Amino acid sequence: MLYLGILGFVFLFIYDLNQILFRQKILKVCFAIGIFMIILSTVIAVFNPIKSVFGIFIAVIALCYTIYALFFALDFNDTYIGDKYQVNDKGLYALCRHPGFYGLLGIYLGLFIAYRTNLLLMMFVAYNLLNFIYILFDFRCTLESLNIIMSFSKGRYFFFINNYRHIFRDIIYV
Repeated sequence: MLYLGILGFVFLFIYDLNQILFRQKILKVCFAIGIFMIILSTVIAVFNPIKSVFGIFIAVIALCYTIYALFFALDFNDTYIGDKYQVNDKGLYALCRHPGFYGLLGIYLGLFIAYRTNLLLMMFVAYNLLNFIYILFDFRCTLESLNIIMSFSKGRYFFFINNYRHIFRDIIYV
């Protein structure tokens, strides 16, 4: 099942490559396919007895956070369907460029704590490593090709962690 999730990340890379190279509407479905494959591999991996309710609690909280970060903190049509690519710097995205990174980390950490299987440990390591590489790819290739990277160098957007001045800026100006 680990391979199914890894293949899901391949589809996510294809989706981003499409954003900068191919610009084919048909390839926009790669995002949904990639997410589905990662979710399916995870669902299959958790058919074991639960060893820690606390781990499930962590995973559920992280899942809710991730769903919010990916699908509700951004305008869905502009982000995943439309042709306009823009960087969001409001809400969760004022705190860092990729808040979903922490959500995925929490989901797999919680699942590993809850089930304590070697497969979930491998998923925790592999999926978070691939997610990190995907984020670096997004930062280096996608954003640079769309001339958005200049905003990062001017301190407008943040990669993983924001500093307190920008958090307060967004609280004050909201």
